[in-house]
Amino acid sequence: MSDGVTVKIDFPRHPKTKILVDIAGPHSPWSLILLWIHAGEFYPKGIIPAKVDIEREVGWSGERGIFRKACIEAGFVKEEEGGGIALHDWKNHNGWLYFKDKRRQAARRAVEARWRKRFENQEDDAGRIRDESEEKKGAKDTAPPEKKSGKAKKEPAFILPADISAPAWNAFVEMRNKIKRPLTDYAMGLIVKKAVKLANESNATPDAILEQSIERCWQGLFALKSDPVQPPAKRPAEGASSPEEDRRKKEKKKKEFDEAVKELQVIKASGKFYMPPIPKMKKGEVDG
Repeated sequence: MSDGVTVKIDFPRHPKTKILVDIAGPHSPWSLILLWIHAGEFYPKGIIPAKVDIEREVGWSGERGIFRKACIEAGFVKEEEGGGIALHDWKNHNGWLYFKDKRRQAARRAVEARWRKRFENQEDDAGRIRDESEEKKGAKDTAPPEKKSGKAKKEPAFILPADISAPAWNAFVEMRNKIKRPLTDYAMGLIVKKAVKLANESNATPDAILEQSIERCWQGLFALKSDPVQPPAKRPAEGASSPEEDRRKKEKKKKEFDEAVKELQVIKASGKFYMPPIPKMKKGEVDG
């Protein structure tokens, strides 16, 4: 909630306001509101000391002393001992400002209590963690030493069986590495089993199964095929012509170009200036 002064809705019609206007003029109510604002900002208890010139603080431009006199006679302020003034019923109308100092003190105490509680909780957590750590350390010190069961057993390395030759196997492993599909030890065992199985089913040797995959750059192994490997015919890209079509197009354009040149020579020899259209040729389309 922001600080502010209370102005009742009946203030313009209140009898005190009419008395103020009769004595000090029509601008005096606004000067009174400025006096309330000044007091709320600098004198929240509603008591303004004698050293303060209230007419200068509110920007009073009328006759000197008339505004102070009008506020006292209308009952908006009363004179205090020593020349100061007290705003009438200020505590009831602007209690929020009147108790500003107490509110600040209460808020400060609340903040301090909140931070104190937070620090206490942190200290409790730190103590609990420290106690748990000490308990674990004590339990570890008192626990009997565990017996070492020895070194962990390593799985046996891959061993190539006798029915597969080393050259064929090395060539297959090299091919897999080149196509960026290297083999693990477990995968090597699976490949060997599959090579032996396919060789028995195809009435062939495991080396032949491996060589077939090497020759065709296959990642896996398959039953032996009797048909020779035929490299797939390269298809021209979509929208591109074959070399044979390109050759025929060049010959056609060259023929058209030669005929146009001959016709031009005949026309020049006859003295006519008609220039027949010469087909446009791109660089590299005419050989020789």
